[in-house]
Amino acid sequence: MGLFGNIFGGNSEAKEETSFPWKAVDSEGKLNEIDAVSQEKLCVIFKHSTRCGISKMALRQFEKEAEIEEES
Repeated sequence: MGLFGNIFGGNSEAKEETSFPWKAVDSEGKLNEIDAVSQEKLCVIFKHSTRCGISKMALRQFEKEAEIEEES
């Protein structure tokens, strides 16, 4: 990656793959969909920061403890 990549945020850690069915919320429409679905079943919005160690720890713990219900 080079000298500057190592100084300014180069990351040699391997990315962890997860089987958790995350869905990006990138529009107001997605929030409206979540609101509609939440009338029938539990929905969770998890705001994750890729630069925060505490957020990364909470994400791992959430994925470890959550029971995933398969969608049909």
